[in-house]
Amino acid sequence: MMNAYLVEFDPEGDPATYWDDGYFAACQEGASRGAIQILFAVDAAVPVAFIIGRIEDLWYRPSLKLGHIEEIYVVPTYRRRGLAKSLLSRLKLQFRDRDVATMTALVHCLNPSALLFWQQIGFEIQAYHLFAPL
Repeated sequence: MMNAYLVEFDPEGDPATYWDDGYFAACQEGASRGAIQILFAVDAAVPVAFIIGRIEDLWYRPSLKLGHIEEIYVVPTYRRRGLAKSLLSRLKLQFRDRDVATMTALVHCLNPSALLFWQQIGFEIQAYHLFAPL
């Protein structure tokens, strides 16, 4: 499922280099500390959707926590069945249990359908995240 997600997101991407051992090690380490939550939706014991959330303390006020939705994916044949919303609801509960005050979702600028999804469920654009190569 991770390879299908990458191919859809970046058709020229190489899963072997994108989803390397370091990525999975960071997920496992974060999950063991409770800072990373990874949830799946399954059908007949086969994963068909996932969400990855990350919790961090706000740098300027460590008593406040911010929840980041790092990744969310639903296999195309399972879309429009409420799986993304269901996974998000479960993640919200985990965030609340860990005293998260606010959550964010980063949407790629070439993915207007994802932007619309997030806006329809109550997220709003509050900032632009800019990148520059060094």
